Amino acid sequence: MAATPQRTSYDAIVIGGGHNGLITAAYLARAGKRVLVLERRHVLGGCSVSEPIWPGYKVSTASYVVSLLLPEVIKDLKLKENGLEILRRDPSSFTPTSDGRYLLLGPDRQRNQAEISKFSRRDAEAYPRYESLLEAVAEQIEPILMAAAPDILPLPRSLRRMGWGKKLRDFRAAWRSNCWSARRGRSSSVGLSRTWCGRRWPPTQSSVPSLPSHLQARLTCCCIM
Repeated sequence: MAATPQRTSYDAIVIGGGHNGLITAAYLARAGKRVLVLERRHVLGGCSVSEPIWPGYKVSTASYVVSLLLPEVIKDLKLKENGLEILRRDPSSFTPTSDGRYLLLGPDRQRNQAEISKFSRRDAEAYPRYESLLEAVAEQIEPILMAAAPDILPLPRSLRRMGWGKKLRDFRAAWRSNCWSARRGRSSSVGLSRTWCGRRWPPTQSSVPSLPSHLQARLTCCCIM
């Protein structure tokens, strides 16, 4: 039975009781705010929920990695003290294909290269450079994940007058400068980012999978239990 809210006014209303909504609500409550969380389902947790899909078996219905569940969040909210257990996934993914082949990936780079080489030796050789590129991107993004978002309003008049074409070109130039300045060489396959889950394998141009759906996939691939 859903709990009936007693208050009529709140400082913040969080729509959705998934893991992001719950973490947001918890931080707001810690700051002394009156918070209401609304969830349509009978369970809280969103993608982090484990449910009995088949009789006698519980599985994570949507979650796969917790690379963005930062140690600071785990510590601040005392998640381990309240029962959080993170289990290492090895292997981390299994992707069967319609022709009977499969791609089995995990934390071992040499094994991953061997798996990728079943589809493309060229991409298997490029794989370490692909991982290095993601490491460089993650190192730039990771420090800002716990930072407060900048207040960019009001926008400068020069930016408001700028056309969208120039904005996109400037953004692309800045992205390339920040992410690839440390890389002397770049693989021909690295620039092609393609998720392999649920898609036809191999793709027509490159078979290097975009392994981490988060740029922080350099963190251990785990599941929540």
